[in-house]
Amino acid sequence: MTIPGDTNPDPFSFMRAATAYTESKILLTVAELGIFAVPSGRIDSKAFARQHNLSEEGLTLLLNALIAFHIIRREDDGSYRLEEEITALFNRYPGMTADLMHHNHLYHVWERLGETVRTGKSLGPPKEELQAYPASLEMFLMAMRAHAAYLAPGLCRLLEWEGKRNLLDLGGGGAGFADAFTKAFRNLSVIIADLPDAIAVTAKHFEKGENTKRIFLYPCNCYEDPLPDGPFDGVLISHLVHIYSDSDNRRLIQKAARSLQAGGEMLLLDYFLDEQETAPKEAVVFRLLMKMGTPQGDCYSLPVVRNWLESAGLAVHRVIPLKGGNTLVTARQR
Repeated sequence: MTIPGDTNPDPFSFMRAATAYTESKILLTVAELGIFAVPSGRIDSKAFARQHNLSEEGLTLLLNALIAFHIIRREDDGSYRLEEEITALFNRYPGMTADLMHHNHLYHVWERLGETVRTGKSLGPPKEELQAYPASLEMFLMAMRAHAAYLAPGLCRLLEWEGKRNLLDLGGGGAGFADAFTKAFRNLSVIIADLPDAIAVTAKHFEKGENTKRIFLYPCNCYEDPLPDGPFDGVLISHLVHIYSDSDNRRLIQKAARSLQAGGEMLLLDYFLDEQETAPKEAVVFRLLMKMGTPQGDCYSLPVVRNWLESAGLAVHRVIPLKGGNTLVTARQR
């Protein structure tokens, strides 16, 4: 976008930002059509169009656009093939397709921004979205599992948890962090506490492995119901507080703090805002989504989060910016 103080502002860079939704919709449509999931990475446009009941002409236009994005190349025989780095990316993070589909699901929400700004109110989900809740819940949890996969390796390297025995993962449906943590720390067991519907989906998608014997599922509403019996070496609350009100989160933090044993550590991971509530950019944008799509959700500033923790008798230990606008706040029992 335009650089402040630039005496010759560039209208094209500003317009590229204003029309970025066009490239977004292309990529989301590609995910919706299953192009990123083609096992071999090779796409015969005629066969693919026939198999998926698409217009071959329309599909060719889309694939040609992906060449301009350096996502696909055209082979000598006229077929298309995903570039090696794109194939490698989806092989490393297979949940990316679910993540993209979740954002495709949210696309229409952004059309409500003008009305939300005018009214200052959440418009709530449309009736057809509520009817599709089971499918959308599954897609959401698989997207959250993918999101955890992006962050978990770096997060595990930051934590000194080799001696930790147990972790309570509040709202951890999808098991992304539980899976990563139990692989990284061989003495650690994890209890995932989440809503019954989310726990049912998580159980369905459990990938059996040696580490999953140390992951346990506990259906509950962690804001209203008693938490699993502790005490715990750690409590993880990841991308949960932005759905709920300040007062609800304050009560949850106090309840979770009581589950920690002496010297235990609480981990809060979310899109937290700075003191001015204008950064990081991803959190500022996500806050608008929360305002449009949830009745009471919000992105909270670090001073607010610090107050939650200190009111619960915890001392903030570290505040660590992570990729994608995420921030990790750690706090310990005093």
